[in-house]
Amino acid sequence: MTAAEWMELYTSSSANGLTAQATLLTLVSGYTVVAYVAGKKLTTLQISLANLVYIGGSTSTLVSNYVSVLEALNAKAQAAALEPNLYSWITAGQMSFSAPAFLVALLNALFIAASLLFMWQVRHPKAE
Repeated sequence: MTAAEWMELYTSSSANGLTAQATLLTLVSGYTVVAYVAGKKLTTLQISLANLVYIGGSTSTLVSNYVSVLEALNAKAQAAALEPNLYSWITAGQMSFSAPAFLVALLNALFIAASLLFMWQVRHPKAE
């Protein structure tokens, strides 16, 4: 593949990652709103099913985002290896560093955990 093709793959993977991020934030926001509005009114079975669907959907979106970011970083590194002047300020080895993808995934996992904790607190309020 040429550097231009690698850059096209980078752009496509970045867009996929941003789409997955937006989807995840929509899921987390929607779940949190439902928890606030209807959390106390739902039965245990309804909450269990909602949690199952939410955890499955948000986890698959989190993984999709993580993979897209990794693919984008790899494509960018491959393009830089073929065309050294493309990113002269950073080495190809630094570009393939996966810490940004891991940090984004960790932050997203914290969003999911926080929303589940929020639902728990709505369902089990502290006695005053």
